[in-house]
Amino acid sequence: MEIECKKAEVKKNLNMKCEYEKGEIRLFDTRVALTNLLPACKKIDKIFGSGAEVIVHCIASEQGRQLCKTAMTNNPSTSKRDLLEEVVDIQTRAGWGITHLEIIKNNPLRIEVTVKNSPIKGLQGSLKHLIGSFWTGVLSEGFSQQLKCASFSYDEKEDTLRCIITS
Repeated sequence: MEIECKKAEVKKNLNMKCEYEKGEIRLFDTRVALTNLLPACKKIDKIFGSGAEVIVHCIASEQGRQLCKTAMTNNPSTSKRDLLEEVVDIQTRAGWGITHLEIIKNNPLRIEVTVKNSPIKGLQGSLKHLIGSFWTGVLSEGFSQQLKCASFSYDEKEDTLRCIITS
């Protein structure tokens, strides 16, 4: 199974709404706020050293888990695959790059997450966990099992961040 963003298609039922009059952005009817987390990760790295990776992993994976859980709760008649497609679209629209998910193997589960033009350019410190751990949380909730980031890689020439997520 492969899931990637719908580059030209704008979904009418996209669960990302900007309510300018209220000063709100909502994903799956939950209020969120946009912020640039890259400088925060660099600061956390300076303060906590390698422990920053654990902190950012926990925060990002919980964010992904909660987003997926909210999506499923607020859209009970929508298939998990359709919801995953929508989360991929939302991540792309939110500026996290062009995301592609591919299930490489089902038992044990092995999923490759590929992000082209990610705001994370390399594998320094805790930054890589903003994307890899986020998707670990989304996919753990979506597949109803605890998954983990098995590996990260970044191809500078292709400007592509990859993460292998496994059971």
